[in-house]
Amino acid sequence: MMENFKCLQHGCAFEQTGVGEFAVQICPMCSEEKDQEPGKRRQANINSAIENAAVPPRFRKKTLDNYYCEPGSKQAFTVQTARWFLENMKTCAGLILIGNPGTGKTHIAAGIVNEHLQVSGQSALCIEAVKIIRAVKEIWNHNGKTETEVLRSFLAPDILVVDEIGMQFGSPTEKRYLSEIINDRYNWLRPTVICGNVSIGDLIGILGGEVVDRFREGGKAIIFDWESYRGKNAT
Repeated sequence: MMENFKCLQHGCAFEQTGVGEFAVQICPMCSEEKDQEPGKRRQANINSAIENAAVPPRFRKKTLDNYYCEPGSKQAFTVQTARWFLENMKTCAGLILIGNPGTGKTHIAAGIVNEHLQVSGQSALCIEAVKIIRAVKEIWNHNGKTETEVLRSFLAPDILVVDEIGMQFGSPTEKRYLSEIINDRYNWLRPTVICGNVSIGDLIGILGGEVVDRFREGGKAIIFDWESYRGKNAT
């Protein structure tokens, strides 16, 4: 007669399987959870990577698939270009996503980061341009780091998204910081995604013509010139 056992964790009854030295006393629910552990650990690692990437909670479920677009539209081309970037990011300088407010630039950038982390499990960072400047300026308060250390920290992520470009003051010092970060990433084959409610002319004024040319050499620029989605049902 098989002996019945009770799982202390789940409270369910189960029978011993096998006999003698081959006897196994494992709750079926525990066994199922054990089988799921690798998948759970992987998802936990992905969730941690997304959190470390500083993807804002509002955009953590944004993907390229749930970006609203009609077949054959400019928006559909935008999604296609974003997928091209993901496939070629090891040799791509980056993406420029600029244009009208409310058109989904941050959605596309977050979608790129989220899908990159889901597939690769590597690293990324989403940060507003003004916060980059603030991080560098904090060394003036003697926070224990050098300017070089802070600038190099933005070289580490596999993908760096610089959002809200154009919202900083635009001083020569700020221009130098941003240009140096983007140039370093270009030289180390780490792509950068630039987002902002600016024109290409504005962007050249903010970063300099040479920096913008980096993207032309091995990246792409998308002008979001359609009307805002805000206030509509589209995502």
